Amino acid sequence: RLGLATDYLDTLGGEANAVLAAGTELALKGGPGGVLRAREAKPNDASIVDLAALFGEGTDMKIAYAYAELESAEATKALALFGSDDGAAVWLNGRQVHRVESDRPVDPGSDRFDVELSRGKNRLLVKIDNSYGGWAFALRLFDETGRQRLEAIDRRRHLERLEVGPNSGDHLLGSSFPEVVWRDARAAALVFGDAPLEVRWFGPDLVEVERPEKDGRYVVLVQAKTLDGYTHRRMLSFAKVPAQTLPWFPAPPYSEGVAPVTLPSDLSLNEGQRAELSRHLWAAGFEAMWHGQNGALLAATLHELAEARPVTGDPAWLSGSFVRNAEHQLRVRLALEGRKPKALAPPEKLQKPAPVLRAGSEAQAKMKPGTVVALRKLAREWAADDPHGFVVLVARRGVVFMHEGFNGFDKDAHFRPASIGKTVAGLTVGRAVDQGLVSLDQQLGTMLPDWQAERTAKVTLRHCFYHVTGLRGHFGHGGLYNAYLDNDLMIQDAAFAEPLKAFIYGGNAVDLAGKALELVTGQSIFRLLYENLQKPFGEDVTQFDLGVGDRFTALYLAKIGQMFVNDGAYGEHRLFKPGFLRALWPKRIADYVPGFEDEAAESGVGLSFMVDPPGPRQRGALGPNVLGHGSGSGVAWRIAPEHELVIVVGRNGFEAWQKNEEWSSRFVQAVAESLPESVHPQTLHQ
Repeated sequence: RLGLATDYLDTLGGEANAVLAAGTELALKGGPGGVLRAREAKPNDASIVDLAALFGEGTDMKIAYAYAELESAEATKALALFGSDDGAAVWLNGRQVHRVESDRPVDPGSDRFDVELSRGKNRLLVKIDNSYGGWAFALRLFDETGRQRLEAIDRRRHLERLEVGPNSGDHLLGSSFPEVVWRDARAAALVFGDAPLEVRWFGPDLVEVERPEKDGRYVVLVQAKTLDGYTHRRMLSFAKVPAQTLPWFPAPPYSEGVAPVTLPSDLSLNEGQRAELSRHLWAAGFEAMWHGQNGALLAATLHELAEARPVTGDPAWLSGSFVRNAEHQLRVRLALEGRKPKALAPPEKLQKPAPVLRAGSEAQAKMKPGTVVALRKLAREWAADDPHGFVVLVARRGVVFMHEGFNGFDKDAHFRPASIGKTVAGLTVGRAVDQGLVSLDQQLGTMLPDWQAERTAKVTLRHCFYHVTGLRGHFGHGGLYNAYLDNDLMIQDAAFAEPLKAFIYGGNAVDLAGKALELVTGQSIFRLLYENLQKPFGEDVTQFDLGVGDRFTALYLAKIGQMFVNDGAYGEHRLFKPGFLRALWPKRIADYVPGFEDEAAESGVGLSFMVDPPGPRQRGALGPNVLGHGSGSGVAWRIAPEHELVIVVGRNGFEAWQKNEEWSSRFVQAVAESLPESVHPQTLHQ
């Protein structure tokens, strides 16, 4: 990072000695003409200094310095909490005390480090190196009293760190239930005081019980009230099974010989290291099988599979222990809350099938002669510039005229679609909206009681996809496998956020919408995904989180794209009523969030307008109405219904973000240039 490595303050004594004040001027040696002048800035309520807002447009690839002075009555040690977007360095009294070399969004508490404050004046200098997009930092210092307060707040903010479980550590049951306790009673007391844990046990038939009598899967519901009045809920799973259910091995393979566990081939280990690591993984796995919650999940699933085989035709993962357990806990919660769910109806069977994708020529797709040759040449140049493998699929009018892999990628290879999973999530929720089970503008509190709290009462399903709930991040609190994910996201995240104030991109809110859909339909989100957005397209894909995808294929995304072109139908299935998909298209956020800070910002229900090259929608190479979604793994997905066109570039990674974006855009523009003149995008602009 050249920006971090370069001292731009040499004319002011260098980064270690510079003192800045409002109006301090800086002339860069050998730099652009003119003089830079320091200005005052204040952090917002979240302790963040927003440099992008302070300096306005043109903040990509820039460096900023921020300076402050702090008076301390005595020499003391302090705890620093720091966050930055992107890379940064921090100096205290001329000594560099922290450095970050990465691209990341600002989180005010992401970094922690100790600093030594001197008696009297202390000089703080922060340097922030921006790549692209957001540009900000936050720095807070805490004395000993502040540390103690921070610890209590931190425990309250991260309840998942307060482990709760059986005092024995075992999740395999005998003739009685174990005592369930906080692992760290002192830490728990900071959040819950001396309030006792409320513990309720439920048997295999979902009925509350006092002792484990039947064989099968058991669930304990643990509840405790925080000092600030929220009820925290967790479900833990246990199993009571016949003695012979779990296999018993005489001894782990400590002797020399072939390692019993296959390790990934890309692990940089020699033969002896691989064998040793394998032995210990085997031993640890054997121990976990007889202790801990995962062992109970295994035992319960083995017992259930011995009693009844999986449903014929379902993929094996749908009968796996983790999905089975999530579905069992969902059934317990539905019964406990007296819910009367209404199942989502399967896709409608059509008498006259809709168009499906088929392999064909560029002529059959009505593209200009030489299109495939030109696109293949461009893809090879891309592959030469970036060693990561990828697959390309281009289809028009239902004809796949290019479907090829590059840099070792097979055309049918699976790849990680990352945030494109949000589109599949939006379509799944959309099916429930289309059937009248829920409304996009329905308040979450009508489905999730914890969200009836005053600060979240106005949050809707639409807001979950528009990224305005105040929730940050992905995979929070165990994700979709957590039966009370909505409870955790409310009291650990939303209670510390400001809903309906700003656009904060993440996947946790999308998972929250999925949890609401589970309770409305009585069907697990895993089954909802499979039945509604996987099975109809016949592709071997998996998705275990709504914020990101797991394993997709180019043909899978292309088929979903063709479904958009067909206005909601594909093959023998109609997934949406004609015209409905328009309800999911991007719209102005301010129309659904009164007083929203960005009047022009748009968002869709898992959909974005994709513009190539970046710029005004009306000047996009394929016109203004190109749908898709971005992807952290570099996947490019474009759906242009007006051209009956779908483009997919699937991959698992890339060499550089900006380079990947440029190549993706060049490829899309090349496809646009190969369209026949009669449907050229320029016609749409006019």
